[in-house]
Amino acid sequence: MNRISLSGLRAIEAAARLGTLNAAADELGVTAGALSQRIARTEAQLGQPVFDRSGQSLRPTELGRDIAARLTRGMSELSAAVALADPTADTTLTISVAPLFASRWLVWRLPRFSQAHPAFVSASNRQAAW
Repeated sequence: MNRISLSGLRAIEAAARLGTLNAAADELGVTAGALSQRIARTEAQLGQPVFDRSGQSLRPTELGRDIAARLTRGMSELSAAVALADPTADTTLTISVAPLFASRWLVWRLPRFSQAHPAFVSASNRQAAW
């Protein structure tokens, strides 16, 4: 296991799951070229190809499909393990709204919400949010 790069395994998992280098690169915060190089290095470390490459297409080989499925389960388990250490994981509410709605309606109501529901807003979150 120590001979295989974890970032390379993440690259293979994301590319196989998302189907394109660009989507996987966006998710991992790298360029498509950097992701392609990580995948190629990891394939070299594994000693066999994980993807069939033809033109712009990137399709997992049979081995690649098997590896990617296990990596996806593994990454999910790693995420769950890390979440255990996050004390805010069960108390964090993420709200996604249009900027106009946020600036004209939502932001003005957040202080009143935090006063009405102090258990939901810790002091550190209150300072960061307002």
